Amino acid sequence: MATRQKVTYWGLSFLLGIFAASSGWNFYLTSLVFLIGLFTLRGFFKINIGENSKHPRILPSAGMFFVGSVVFLILGFFYFYFFFNFTNRAENIPISEKSIVIGVLTKNPEEKETYQKLTVELQAPEHGRITVLTDALIRFDYGDIVKLDGKIEKSQFKNQPPISFFPKIEVQAKNQGHWLKTQLYGLKNHLIGQFKKQLSRDKAALVAGITFGEKSEFTEKLKTDMARSGVTHIVALSGYNIAILALAIERSLKKLVSRQKRFYITLGLIFLFVIMVGGEASVVRAAIMGSLILLAGHIGRVHDTLHIIILTALVMVLVNPGVLAFDIGFQLSFLSLLGIVYLEPVLKKLLRVKDKKEESFLAWQENGVTTVAAQLAVIPILILNFNQFSLSAIFANTFILLTIPFTMFLGFLLSALSSISFLLGFFVAQLLSLLAFYQLAVIKIFSLIYLPLPGSQFLNHSIVFIIYYGFLLALVLKNHEKS
Repeated sequence: MATRQKVTYWGLSFLLGIFAASSGWNFYLTSLVFLIGLFTLRGFFKINIGENSKHPRILPSAGMFFVGSVVFLILGFFYFYFFFNFTNRAENIPISEKSIVIGVLTKNPEEKETYQKLTVELQAPEHGRITVLTDALIRFDYGDIVKLDGKIEKSQFKNQPPISFFPKIEVQAKNQGHWLKTQLYGLKNHLIGQFKKQLSRDKAALVAGITFGEKSEFTEKLKTDMARSGVTHIVALSGYNIAILALAIERSLKKLVSRQKRFYITLGLIFLFVIMVGGEASVVRAAIMGSLILLAGHIGRVHDTLHIIILTALVMVLVNPGVLAFDIGFQLSFLSLLGIVYLEPVLKKLLRVKDKKEESFLAWQENGVTTVAAQLAVIPILILNFNQFSLSAIFANTFILLTIPFTMFLGFLLSALSSISFLLGFFVAQLLSLLAFYQLAVIKIFSLIYLPLPGSQFLNHSIVFIIYYGFLLALVLKNHEKS
């Protein structure tokens, strides 16, 4: 086994250690399960001496690989506890007592129908980040310095910041955040405002969600319909929908420019998109995930992609180990990416879907297979977090994903033209309105045609969870051997 491959699998062992610790497994159970897994896989490291040899042997380097895997698993397991113990000691937040604190809003408020959620970084003598729920009618912006008078309580959710419910708030200063981020947020809010001027509420909310990942204007009814139809991810700006966008751009440029230029143009457009939506951590992560899909196709060697995926995950997890088990956006980004890269080729073989030399991004077969591959990779996560999964989601996603590139293109175009003249934007708005009407109709129809996955209630158990992904891994490995 090459050194690069060893490092990749050691990195994966480190991630497994962090995941086990964050999932509440004790150290001995984690080690036992991991060792069983290693010995199950040891057959992959046997080679024959000569073509017809009946006496396989294990390479000397395989021993070092096994030892290294166990060591990195242990390191990952204890890194999780070390990180959060260190972080908690560094924080100085008055918990469960009425107090007055001062802090700065580190992001735009998340606006709900009856309240809004603020993320506040406390200033000296306090230190740490808290979540604040407050009245929806009060206007707050990124960079506001606020004085909070109320009680701060420990969150009931694991690894979530402390929370303060409806404290008395006084804005002491405005525009105290980073100047570039302030400008980007201002631009984003202005562009979303153009949707509200030209489109009805639900249509404007959906377009803003797809284009900028903005969900503050969603009604509870729309949220419920999207959850039941299985299309909530299209407004989450995960690596899933950005990957679809990246693939669509690539395919649309296929006849126009060379493969290398197509790769760089698409990367550039994704980078511009990240800037446009404000460059938040979740969006940057999604852009990285989408870019990795492009890289897989560009280098033409899928197995190289695994090294990059593991490296990217390691960097993100080292910064915050909690994302691996508690950040659904992180999980969906990585798993959908792995599904598209590794499961899509398997499904194409099984369904006999051929790669056409002249392909447009409207190819329903290709988009359908891409959708199914990503859905198969994330089914347990969706069930674990939302306690439901509908088989009709596969069809709903296929019908909607065909229109995502058009929605984003027309959304950006409408924002730009409407900023210049309402009349210029009006004509684009009519096209976008028809598109949003179609998407909302698909969401509504498939929210009514709810087809629960048989036996899905068992997928939220750890053992079934492991067996399910083990089965998918076996399919991928079998396909790899045949290739």
